[in-house]
Amino acid sequence: MPIKLTWDLLISVFFIMGISYGFILQREKILATILAVYVSWAVSLVWAKPIFGLLTGKTMVFDQLWFKTDLTLFHVKVGLFVLIVVLLALKGDFADITRRIGGSSSPLIVFLYSFLNAGLVLSIIFSFMGPKAMVYLSRVSHLADLVIEYKNWWIVAPAVVMIVAGFMRGVEIGPPAQQQDVR
Repeated sequence: MPIKLTWDLLISVFFIMGISYGFILQREKILATILAVYVSWAVSLVWAKPIFGLLTGKTMVFDQLWFKTDLTLFHVKVGLFVLIVVLLALKGDFADITRRIGGSSSPLIVFLYSFLNAGLVLSIIFSFMGPKAMVYLSRVSHLADLVIEYKNWWIVAPAVVMIVAGFMRGVEIGPPAQQQDVR
């Protein structure tokens, strides 16, 4: 029996891949990826329209038309978002931040970070869509409807979990305290 490709299937596979990614790379790397997602989202919101103008010929530079493509603003936002996430996740200077966190983490925390990261990415990508596309996607996919409906929770939850996990660990974020020799 052939597998029917649906949005629910694609979203499920995305979550499975995101959770697997988290378990392979562990907590420090998934935290760096979550930070990269937040930064990429902010950059995409600010820079997508100017880049869209350049790529579609609506903005001229030095009185010259540089590009003329048939891209949509959605394509530019998603492309810019994915590009920046990948660059920051691979080459971002998060080593110092994640080194300060230290220690190993429980599989439950890694699962939670990975699950929330996947939901955050999908929520951001869906938010780049126009209202008509989101309504259509909500109608044809129960999982997409949940991601779209709870967008604010997907955005806030990773940050809340990071804060709560930090308090639960009792770890101070910052350089380790110096031990004094008491004799």
